[in-house]
Amino acid sequence: MELVSVVSMAAMILTICQFLTGIFDCQKIMRENSTANVQYLPFLVCFVSGSFWLKYGLMKDDPTIVVVNGISVCLQTCYLTLYYNYTSEYRVLQTRILYAVGTVLSVLVYVQYVAADYLTALSTLGLLSTTSSVISYAAPLAGVKRVMRSNSTDCLSKPWIASSFIVAMTWLCYGFLVEDTYVMMPNFIGGLLSAVQLSLFLIYPSSPSRETVTL
Repeated sequence: MELVSVVSMAAMILTICQFLTGIFDCQKIMRENSTANVQYLPFLVCFVSGSFWLKYGLMKDDPTIVVVNGISVCLQTCYLTLYYNYTSEYRVLQTRILYAVGTVLSVLVYVQYVAADYLTALSTLGLLSTTSSVISYAAPLAGVKRVMRSNSTDCLSKPWIASSFIVAMTWLCYGFLVEDTYVMMPNFIGGLLSAVQLSLFLIYPSSPSRETVTL
């Protein structure tokens, strides 16, 4: 088996496993009957990113990208649906989901019917996919302010961030082997961002510290 096939299979399996880590957050939501300690932004950004990459994979006829991101879109839709059912700020989430879906549809219409030619459409979609992937890797950073204020990483998803680092490195290798800059660039940046986020778990505890009073 060629090296590219091995890396492709590894990237596919690892990425699907990463997407499945969202189940842990869903279990946490159901157990606590609240979304207070779980962010929806990673789910929403992954939905948008997965939609862009799915179209990109179809245009490039890359089955690895197509399969992975087809599954991603389905899973993120399920996660967002559960989050919506438990959140008290459902109106805010509803509005942002509508914005996200509107953005995806606008881009798909552009690349399918408006772009001057195939290369223009592919280049535009590649740049948008790259940008959305970087945002996806950076999404958990939205909770850094809360981490520093509470001295706790309880609001961050350690399984998601750790798997993001591993997946980013695997896709970086795959992009290098197939010579696809749009695959390499976001995963190189994503690996760095995930490493920064993982370092927070070394600095802050996983639960808020409690002051002890000595009498």
